[in-house]
Amino acid sequence: MKLNLERQLKNSIIISWVHPDTIARQRVEEFRVYVNGQFRCNTKRDAKTRALVENIRPGDTYRISVRTVTTKGQSDDASCSIMIGPEASITPTDFKASNVTPSSAQVSWVPGNSNLAHAVFINGKEQHLLKPGIRHYSIGGLAPLSVYRIKVLAKGRRTSHDERINSNLAAEIEFKTLPGGK
Repeated sequence: MKLNLERQLKNSIIISWVHPDTIARQRVEEFRVYVNGQFRCNTKRDAKTRALVENIRPGDTYRISVRTVTTKGQSDDASCSIMIGPEASITPTDFKASNVTPSSAQVSWVPGNSNLAHAVFINGKEQHLLKPGIRHYSIGGLAPLSVYRIKVLAKGRRTSHDERINSNLAAEIEFKTLPGGK
């Protein structure tokens, strides 16, 4: 789901978003707007996918998220989110490895901007470019008892071929695979 900052006003913002293409429109009950994890407003299923969010100071940095609510629950903040403000960054955060085995692992992160694609690197080599909105990656074919350095890089209009600039748009972790069985 794509989220856009349409306008920054004196103490508020206007945002808009595109209806998620993975959920049938009739299953959506409403959309809820959150600022730094706190509920601010909602729009009903048939309303425009647009909202005025108040009490947003231009000098502060915020994570703006829109959750899709269905009869089965709601999406999480990372599914549709952007950072705004002077300290806003598209750099992924909360980058971690989980389910590490002798030959595989899963990595996940919270995007600084869910509208952007993310490239996954293993030991410095780009492995896969993920579509916007995808924020986890399963890694297979790893060797037991080996150390791996994983990097996830936000790619979009602000990225560069200059590695010094890109290092500010990337998050890195390192993990060691488990010993293999006999």
